[in-house]
Amino acid sequence: MEGFGVTGGILYVVGTPIGNLEDITLRAMKVLKESDLIAAEDTRRTRKLLTHFGIVKPLVSYHDHNAARALPEIIDRIEQGDAVALVTDGGMPCISDPGYRLIAKCRDVGLPVTVIPGPSAVITALALSGLPSERFVFEGYLPRRQAERKRRWELLIREKRAMVLYEAPHRMALFLKEIREYVPERMICICREMTKYYEQTIRGYARDLAEELLDDDGNCALKGEITVVIATPVGKGEETDLAEVDWALKAALSQGDVTNRDAAKIVATEYDIPFRKTYKRLLELIKMEKI
Repeated sequence: MEGFGVTGGILYVVGTPIGNLEDITLRAMKVLKESDLIAAEDTRRTRKLLTHFGIVKPLVSYHDHNAARALPEIIDRIEQGDAVALVTDGGMPCISDPGYRLIAKCRDVGLPVTVIPGPSAVITALALSGLPSERFVFEGYLPRRQAERKRRWELLIREKRAMVLYEAPHRMALFLKEIREYVPERMICICREMTKYYEQTIRGYARDLAEELLDDDGNCALKGEITVVIATPVGKGEETDLAEVDWALKAALSQGDVTNRDAAKIVATEYDIPFRKTYKRLLELIKMEKI
């Protein structure tokens, strides 16, 4: 393939849109058009993407359940001099998929690998959430089995960084009950159908979101692809993020007949920080016309 500084066989790790097909990059389109083979997590979804842009290329399935069988065949094609593009259902390969195995094998046998960067649900959700994200950890999907999920939550409640998770819509009711139990005081942002027509962002404290989104029977009506951001913890003995306090002050004042002092008291109590410090920060925000 011309224009990439590499001749002969190569693996291209290609980022593809997470929803809106217009998010594809010019470079990604060029690579998909000129590759000899495309290894896809779901060939049906990838074929829809290719058809949208008028690209006709051979596809091979490469996912968690067939990676051991498909990997040698893909390596053989690259060794024969073919350019192979690796794509996932949407976003960057290797994030919660077996792409890393193929890349590792290429490295082991000396085959060239390069990345064509593109959209990522993890980074998109962090940006969309408006929550402090200087440091974060990606947890992917929580375990399905109850005992394993419980053990994972017992570890996560001690995590001091922001957390990003994926969750399936049919498990959102369970997830909401879990955050109400394990991280009730943390800010949560639920990002649904990002970049698509029905994109939705729901933000609030875990306990409030559970009350809002669970019906009387304990069910949740959210559908589609869901990414969740859980904010850094705050409270006694921990450093409170200033941006989080600012957001809480704005939220407290927006409740209606609440005085400045009342808003400061609400936030000071909620975050277990001194009232004078909170009230001073509120006056600073008012002076800067940020409230």
